[in-house]
Amino acid sequence: MPCAAFSCSLLKYSTVLYCYGVAPARSGTDTGEARRHGGPLDAISARSPAERVVSMARTSRAPGRPRSAEADAAILGAALDLIIDRGIEATSIEQVAQRAGVTRATVYRRYANRTELLIAAIHQGYDVVPDELPEPEDVDQLLSWWAQALGGPGAGRGRRLVRRLMTELHGHPELAETFAKVSIEPRNRWIRAVLTRERDRGRFPADTDLDVVQEILTGAVVTHLLTRPDDTPAQEVEDYLLAVLRETRYRRNP
Repeated sequence: MPCAAFSCSLLKYSTVLYCYGVAPARSGTDTGEARRHGGPLDAISARSPAERVVSMARTSRAPGRPRSAEADAAILGAALDLIIDRGIEATSIEQVAQRAGVTRATVYRRYANRTELLIAAIHQGYDVVPDELPEPEDVDQLLSWWAQALGGPGAGRGRRLVRRLMTELHGHPELAETFAKVSIEPRNRWIRAVLTRERDRGRFPADTDLDVVQEILTGAVVTHLLTRPDDTPAQEVEDYLLAVLRETRYRRNP
């Protein structure tokens, strides 16, 4: 992935991550991270890293010995904690296994390599996929959801994760490219659909360039992540985002 194109995608990721209004799932025995995680690796080993991660996230477990949901959650939680606390480079299979309290073999039964594990931890840590999201009534409501994630309870951990990804993913091109396919691109399509519907309703002028609108909103979120305290109240964040939105010629009641 070219550096410029990746930088653009990573900035968009910062926005789409928060559109769901959720912070990463907690580590430990929280089984939410493992809810959609299953499928034997040997059945998908010939696929690309992105395809394997998507398959593991969306398919059910094949017949055989049941896999421990607690181990699934512990592994993903440990990987996510290490990414946030120490960075991508320091998050190894061995370190994840040690922090999760499992063997390396237990990790490798779930993930063929480190890249698959890291992507699964980041992707599943937010425990929401676009197909499962309610549709917002308008862009105002969409930004309200973002504000709850940027400034709501537990937002600090998610903000720290995004800042970590913004500074480190460019040094890991395989991880960056795969994560873009698994997580960034589907979420960007979801946001674009919301903006398109609003333009069709007349809330944006017909000649509005929605790519520019999305970049403006993305920039607003990135600016907030980098310059505002992690404990900023959600209402203050929402007021800020709505002020930015008004500069795009959006009108709630055209």
